Amino acid sequence: MRGETLETTALAGTRPRGHSTKTDMLLAEELLSSPKDLEEHRLVVSEIMRTLGPLSSSLSVPQSPKIRALRNVLHLETPISIRLLENSTIGLLDAVHLLHPTPALGGSPRKEALQWMQANEEWERGWYAAPIGWIDSNGDGEFVVAIRSAVSGNNHDTKDEITLFAGCGIVSASDAESEWKETNMKLDAILKAIVTLDNGRKLVTLSGAS
Repeated sequence: MRGETLETTALAGTRPRGHSTKTDMLLAEELLSSPKDLEEHRLVVSEIMRTLGPLSSSLSVPQSPKIRALRNVLHLETPISIRLLENSTIGLLDAVHLLHPTPALGGSPRKEALQWMQANEEWERGWYAAPIGWIDSNGDGEFVVAIRSAVSGNNHDTKDEITLFAGCGIVSASDAESEWKETNMKLDAILKAIVTLDNGRKLVTLSGAS
């Protein structure tokens, strides 16, 4: 958020990075034409627009997503920008509260989805999937979503334990095996970043995934 302009980005729909430019391009084309991933992405975009629309005097949203290439994954990406209504009292923290948990992690319709997750998930999410960021004295700032994360010594008395968090977006066209593979692909990237060796002994315990 900068002044009266609020910008956010819908990231939903995933493929692993390829081992070459050619395979990267093939995976990107596959992602851009995947009914499941496009459905997941449209849900996120539409929920963000529904939330921010009443707050805006103008709203800018591209018609189609593009590919966002990160180090380990490709994502479908749609930038969304709004100009707040004149004399709006909405601040950055108000917007963060309205947008989180994001549709990709909190589901839709939000109230019913959150109730279902609270009743059926086996652990409390805590900070996972929550917003993390900064805000300055002018009210400007930036926030991201705490996903694909790791906590070291989560239980205080187990300093060598590291708990990993990652997930996937589930829609009507989802396939359970594919979603599980996607989640493990995301977890693998975290493992490669944090695994250490002590005389050949791995010190990392994989505690869970969602």
